[in-house]
Amino acid sequence: ASLPEASGEASGCDVGARRARVIARYDANGNAQLDPSERLALKADLEARVGHPVAVRFGLTHLVHVMKRLRWAFDENADGSLSADELTAMHDAIEARCQRVRAAILARFDANANGTLEDAEKAAAKAAFLARLRAIRQDVLTRYDLNHNGALDPAEVQQLKADRLAAFQARRAAVLARFDV
Repeated sequence: ASLPEASGEASGCDVGARRARVIARYDANGNAQLDPSERLALKADLEARVGHPVAVRFGLTHLVHVMKRLRWAFDENADGSLSADELTAMHDAIEARCQRVRAAILARFDANANGTLEDAEKAAAKAAFLARLRAIRQDVLTRYDLNHNGALDPAEVQQLKADRLAAFQARRAAVLARFDV
């Protein structure tokens, strides 16, 4: 099976439409949410599309962390859940960022300036993205792979997590100090 695609360049930024396409494709029992077996079907299709299970696992893990940060940032009353207004504000911000990212990608990779990415332009964008990921990975290995074996051992992973948590807590404290009245 294949994943539902956006019906146009800008529509990929419509959070509600994207969710509706995924629900329509994978919600086998019709309860308007993805149960564990339905999420597994989505994950299998992502793995088939991306071609590498580790990349999908990394992407999904990253998405979960991003969503947690977004929920925290948009939970104005700090009650642990998003009201309808907070959820709308979050969706609007996600869509606005998506539009900016798409515009930047087009500006950088749309060589023929026709407003869409052709296959060769998509390949160039993907190659640049993968090069960026490799550079990030190399930076992490340079900073945390203390035994230089090319992989992070459990202790090295723990240090990476501890450093990331400390950086997140520092950013959160700075935001709270700036906006908390």
